[in-house]
Amino acid sequence: MKKLHSAMIASAALLAVLSGCGQVEDTQTQDNNTIDLPTTPANNCPTGTYSENDFGCYDSSALFPSATGETVVEDMWSVYSQSNTNRTDGVVFYDRYQFGYQFSSLGYAFQQNASDDYTYYGEWGVASSGNPLNVGNYNGILHQYTATGQGFQGQPNCYEVTDDGTTLKLCHETLQNEGATMGSTGYYYGTTVKFGNLLNYNFTVVGTWTISGFDANPAPETTVYFSDNGTISTGSGGEWGVSADGKVIEIAGVRYLVFQYLDDPDVNCIATLELAGGTATSTLWKMCKQ
Repeated sequence: MKKLHSAMIASAALLAVLSGCGQVEDTQTQDNNTIDLPTTPANNCPTGTYSENDFGCYDSSALFPSATGETVVEDMWSVYSQSNTNRTDGVVFYDRYQFGYQFSSLGYAFQQNASDDYTYYGEWGVASSGNPLNVGNYNGILHQYTATGQGFQGQPNCYEVTDDGTTLKLCHETLQNEGATMGSTGYYYGTTVKFGNLLNYNFTVVGTWTISGFDANPAPETTVYFSDNGTISTGSGGEWGVSADGKVIEIAGVRYLVFQYLDDPDVNCIATLELAGGTATSTLWKMCKQ
């Protein structure tokens, strides 16, 4: 058995039910001090090619969703759900960010779940064919992403997947800001830093933005200018920075997590969840690049 002690384990926070915005998926809470993770081979991976656990095949070269697919442990993966169930034109958008994964070559899965960092979650593995991709812990498989198509909605880095009967979008995304300058809070700033990470919703931060309340938040619109040296040159000032994966922006000491990439007439906008103490609140903000 592989044992991971509490120093490596962070409890995943339950996401709030957001008024008028649907429910973001929650995860299991782990409260035991020592967890036995399964190591029994499950998929009969070819000898000498991949390591194996209860969830499938894993190592630094394991591919999803096929033998000619993408390397699982490179960069990170994001899960998006459908947001616009009330459209009358039949167009469906999968643009509501649920959570992201970073997968290690040792078979461990780290998940960003409505927080400003990746927390320990469990293990991962792919079937010997590369499909599906399984994520789970001592309770067994918690998510099984079965790819049914690539280039989902015109995005070549995204796959249409099903998980427990629900259609989702799973995108292989980059740690796009790692090459920029890191500020004192561990976030990045500079001319190349971008907020967002989904193709077509990936905005260079430097420049003018408008920020206003979204959904039930009645806060009026304000205009801010983010300078390339990591400072905010309008309003009350302060500093800004963005996480390596582009999913969290910090503005004058407050962090905001991508919640949803917006549609017309707000195509240059991202709806965000305000974070407090590292985890999401129910306060939503709309941030638009001008």
